[in-house]
Amino acid sequence: MNKTVLNFLFVMLCVNPIYAKVWGGFISEKHISGYTYQVSITTFVVPSSAQDVQGMVIYYGDGSSEIITRLNNGAIMENNIKKSVYIGTHTYSGIGLYTLTTNGTTRTAGIMNISNSIDADFYLESNIYVFDPFTDCVSNGIDFDRMPISTITTGNKYRSDLPLIFTDNDSLSFSIVPCMIGGTPIFGYYIPSGFVINPKTGQLKWDNPAPSYGGTWDFAIKAEKWRKGILVGSTLFDFLLTVNADTTAPFNFNLSEPCIVDIDSNYICTVNSGEPVNISISYTNSNIQEYSELNYLQNPCNVVSTTDSIYFTWIPDNANARKYPYKITFRGTQLESGNLIYRDYTYLINVLGMLIDSCPSPPILQIGENLSKEKRLINYPNPAMNQITIELTGISKDVLLEIKNMLGETVCSEQLRQQTTKAISIDVSMFATGVYFLQVQSDGDVLSKKFVKQ
Repeated sequence: MNKTVLNFLFVMLCVNPIYAKVWGGFISEKHISGYTYQVSITTFVVPSSAQDVQGMVIYYGDGSSEIITRLNNGAIMENNIKKSVYIGTHTYSGIGLYTLTTNGTTRTAGIMNISNSIDADFYLESNIYVFDPFTDCVSNGIDFDRMPISTITTGNKYRSDLPLIFTDNDSLSFSIVPCMIGGTPIFGYYIPSGFVINPKTGQLKWDNPAPSYGGTWDFAIKAEKWRKGILVGSTLFDFLLTVNADTTAPFNFNLSEPCIVDIDSNYICTVNSGEPVNISISYTNSNIQEYSELNYLQNPCNVVSTTDSIYFTWIPDNANARKYPYKITFRGTQLESGNLIYRDYTYLINVLGMLIDSCPSPPILQIGENLSKEKRLINYPNPAMNQITIELTGISKDVLLEIKNMLGETVCSEQLRQQTTKAISIDVSMFATGVYFLQVQSDGDVLSKKFVKQ
């Protein structure tokens, strides 16, 4: 559908598609079957400052786009922020890496680190790796259950987490990146001194911002998924954080838990499958809530809440063993001098057990690349030290396999006969350190991949 027509329909559907205060958002994907995915846009807004938006435009990264509609009327969260989820379904033509985007709503005015922010479109993107569901393990997106804490007082430590829902047995990493417009970093954007993120856990930190930092700031967090050292997905979470001039002292919880504490105040638990995890947290005059993906498992956690306490119990089974720890966030809310003060405590639970990983190494794709379902070349590990393994799929004719260096010189050449789906190991221990290119020629087709020799 033409983008101009889409924008016109968007205006007709939404009455007024421009928010006065967009507080945050992200895009996520969930595999349904074959090459079909459910795609969602989640936004966080201040409801009193916006017209009711019933539909948003999503660009699927393959030249197609559509208006997707809101799932419900939205849920009101802390700080009177409204969470709305827009759902669509899309079928891709085949294997490839696609960048999904949405934009068109405006950011709030007066953002400290974006000049003329009212004129800057609010932009989100997500990279989805569409794999062959018959030969590869599919990749689902990253979903976030809540916003990070959206307010901080000057002179106090800010600690907040990204409560996420994560279903794949992959690893995650996090980084702070520039906010963008149309896929390009906003000109003049900057990250204030002291605002950092833990690249492994996603915990946000800002120690004692000075009164001169008072105001509203815009941040973008990039969450990336890794499978056997290969990037298999990413999403951009854009959100606002307001720094208030206040002398209210931070509050602390009373904790009872079986975990150790790291330097970032995260609580790390390691348990065997079948062993219970029991956590209790309390604080006078504080409302405490729990956010985690454990609420969505087949064996969910049990949470009992009182006025000022929360009791958490979970017994993981062997099916819960995975590489990345389960992340549980406890968020406390306290009313001080008429202001709501928030604090997060995070627990990282590593579940030990018989970890079964039947997923092959995924293909390395570039943006916009669409691979044939019939013929494929996979190489691993990458980087390599002593040998690489090459897997050829869907090739039934004779194959010429060559490895070339950065100068285009052939350093290895082999003639392979009547290859089907088969793994081939090649000794690269004597290769010089650097970048090399694999090239496979068969029946007029040429497949190529790059690898690094350490």
